[in-house]
Parts: sequence; C-alpha cells; structure tokens
Amino acid sequence: MKISLALCALLLVGCGGGARQERAPSSPDDRPNVLLVTLDTTRADRFSSYGYERRTTPNFDSLAADGALFEMAIGASGCTPPAHASILTGLYPYHHGVRVIFAGSGYRLNPVLPSVATLLGEAGWETGAFLSSFTVSEYFGFENGFSTWDNGMTQSAEAVPQIQEEHMSWDVEHNQRRSDRTARVAAEWIRGRKKPFFCWVHFWDPHDEKVLPPDLWLDAFGQPDAENIKQRIYDAELAFTDDSFGHLVETLKESGQYENTVIVVVADHGQGLGDHEWMLHRLLYQEQIRLPLILKGPGVDPGRRVPDLVRSVDILPTLVELLNLEFDTSKLDGKSLGGLMRGESEPARWAYAEQLNAWDHNSFVTQSRPLDSLLYSVIESDWKLIYRDSGPDQSLLFRLSSDPGELENLFGSPEGAEALQELDARLQGDTMFRREPFEGETDAEVEERLKSLGYVGGR
Repeated sequence: MKISLALCALLLVGCGGGARQERAPSSPDDRPNVLLVTLDTTRADRFSSYGYERRTTPNFDSLAADGALFEMAIGASGCTPPAHASILTGLYPYHHGVRVIFAGSGYRLNPVLPSVATLLGEAGWETGAFLSSFTVSEYFGFENGFSTWDNGMTQSAEAVPQIQEEHMSWDVEHNQRRSDRTARVAAEWIRGRKKPFFCWVHFWDPHDEKVLPPDLWLDAFGQPDAENIKQRIYDAELAFTDDSFGHLVETLKESGQYENTVIVVVADHGQGLGDHEWMLHRLLYQEQIRLPLILKGPGVDPGRRVPDLVRSVDILPTLVELLNLEFDTSKLDGKSLGGLMRGESEPARWAYAEQLNAWDHNSFVTQSRPLDSLLYSVIESDWKLIYRDSGPDQSLLFRLSSDPGELENLFGSPEGAEALQELDARLQGDTMFRREPFEGETDAEVEERLKSLGYVGGR
C-alpha cells in the first residue's frame, strides 16, 4: 500500500514573505484558474498553521506559505447550506434567503442571484463542482452555473430527504463521499481542461464518524480511549482531508497550472467538540463560526498572515478583483480582501452570523438548548454579541481579546454596556435579521425581496 509523505510525517512526528506577485494577466488564454475548496465542519484552531500542536494540515500549511492566511475569518452560519450560500454569493443569509436546512421555504438558493459559478461561467471559465454530501447538493439550489456537476451521491438529491411530520432527516452514511474519492474525480476533471476553469471541491469528512479514513490515519493519532476517541477521529479525518487536498495540488503542479491558479480554502463552519458543553454545530461560539481561510494566487503576497477581522462573504468580491471581472460588488455584503493581502490599511470590518434552529425542521437544538433556538451574532472590534431571541436578557457578550474562549459573559455588565449598545444597533439596523421568511413565503415575495437588492431584471 502506498503511504503519502504527509502520513509518513504524522507517523514519525506523532503529536507534535516573498516578493509581491504581479496582478492576474488579462489575456483570455492566460486568465487564472480558480479552485475553491470548502471544508465542512472544520475548526480553524485544528490547523497546524493556526497554532494546533498536532501536525494535522501540512498541505494546507504549505498553501498558506504560498499565499495569505486570515487569522480571524468569520462564517455566516453554523450549518452547511446557509454558510455555503454566503461563500458562493457574497451575501448574508437574510439577503440570499438560504437560512435553514429545511422549512416551509428558505432553504434553496434562488438561481437569479449571481454566484462565483454564474459569474465565471458567463465570463468564459469552464465550471465544475465535485462535492461530498447531500447538504451542498442541487436540493439546495447550488448547481446553478456549473457545466459539470458531481454531487457525490448514488441517488437523486430529491430522493434523499426523509420527511415525517415536517421533520427532515437523511441517511448521512450513504449520502456522503470520502475526501480521497472526491479529490480523485476532481483531479481527473482538472487534467482535462483546455481553458481556464473554476473548480469547486467540497470535503465532508470531519462532519461525522459515519465514514472513516483508513486505519493508518487513525493510528497516527494514538490509541483511543473513552475520553479522547472523538477528538482523535476528528484530527485523523482532518489530516486525511489535508492529504486529499495535497493530491489536488500535486495535479495542478504536474500539469503546470499551480502558479496560475487562484486557490481558496475555507470552512463553512466549525464544530463544538465539547466546548460550551456541545459536541456538534448550530451554535455561534467562535469554535463554530471562526473559519480557516487561506488564499493563494496571482496578485497575492506569499506568506502573509492577516490578523484583521474578515468574513466568508468577502470571498466573491475578492475573486472579482483578482480576476478583473466586470461585476458591480457594491450590492454585496462582502468586500474584497485584496488590500489586506497587499498589506494596506483599511477600515475595520464587522461580521454577522445567524442560526435559526427554531425554524429549521432538521434541527434538534431547541429541544436540548431552548435558549439557543434563534441566535444572531455581531462581532466588531474587540466585542462579540450573541443575541438570544428566545431569551434576550440571557444573551451573551464577550470581549474576545481577553476572553477568546468565550467563558465570561459580560452582557448586562457596566464594562460591556457601551459595546453592547453599538453591537445591538448593528442588528437593529437591518430589519431582515428578525424576519421569519419561511412558512408560506410565496415566489412573488421572494422575487420582491430580490428586486430590492437589484438582482431581478438583470445583474
């Protein structure tokens, strides 16, 4: 059996800026490729390059050395479809409309909305998606703009959900694909491209323990016991995903396309893993919405670490700048990261995230944590508010610089009073955050909402 260099390093080690590049060429034949890799349920603090003591991510770390790593990137949601919709559109959930996994509505991306795939496809890039789970399938409207679509499942997406008494579930084990298999088909597609391409690759492995990596990868992280088995499996799955990503990079280098490919690596959300007495996701603590975000490509300074607060909604406008696309990004919630990657000083950004568990017929959070049934979060400067709509007086306020683990709630304290007022004003400033656009929302209402953003009747 062939063992990768990354795995050999794990078995041996155990637990253990360059010159600025030129801007992307504008000749149609020389336009950069784009590889977007989204990592499901992946915490930033489990990456070696983000300070984790175990060597879980050597290939992602190498990418960071060739590009820019963002130390404080924030996602828009604690579950997969809304978070991915924000990555692909540059909009927050209350604007793109994907806010839950399942409800009366509010779980499918409207095809009228511009996305990375539609913009690049219309501009002449070949577009392909190679995915690993049901939650990023065409059931949620993500297929729009892709000429090649491989959802990784053996049955149609519409046949997967099991809906009983309005609750939706699905067979997770048989509707996911391991990262090595997804990387293999994506690499084959990349080798066959004759013109610039956009390739979206989604890896699912760290989400659960239904499909495990080979035993060698599990053994590399020590023998399990009752206390550490879930942590061990999580690290092994992340390391295995990193190795699968390494094969994609190897394909690009072998075909001579690595230098002229913009690569974006980002998670949709993280995982509790026991923090705040929660193993899964669907909450808005930092372990769940702070994302790994690495970007490499023409026009990106190598080896740069960006400490500024950024958001997953910033990815699309960044690609628009790097690729010189003709698209007005002023209506997006995100803003290009180009200046930060060049070391320029910029006004501070603020980040929004939401988790509407009470409206999601796939969520069981409300049953065990009723205060976390409807969550809205704002991060600005040093402060973070998690507003609990089910119990506003028990909302959460943290000062992240002195309390990164979010252990001391300053909501209602004199110290946090001024910050709370400013953060609350951010939430109240957009009436969409309290909107309930699920039960019985008509197509006409959806169209009216999109018209208000300027998307219906032309981009």
